[in-house]
Amino acid sequence: MIDLLIKQAPTIATLFFFIFFCYILFSVFKKGTKKKFDEYSQIPLKEEFDEEEVVKKKVKKSIKK
Repeated sequence: MIDLLIKQAPTIATLFFFIFFCYILFSVFKKGTKKKFDEYSQIPLKEEFDEEEVVKKKVKKSIKK
């Protein structure tokens, strides 16, 4: 059993990373992520990062769902 696993390790790893890559592509290109990434892109430009403001936004979003 362990010999079979060792022989198939490259195939298993390739499948794992391919599935992970597809998941990343899906999560980036699914509908509605543009707004989220636009918000994230503005974070370095803010003069002050207000953690309470971020928490409030997350709570409001979770309530709306």
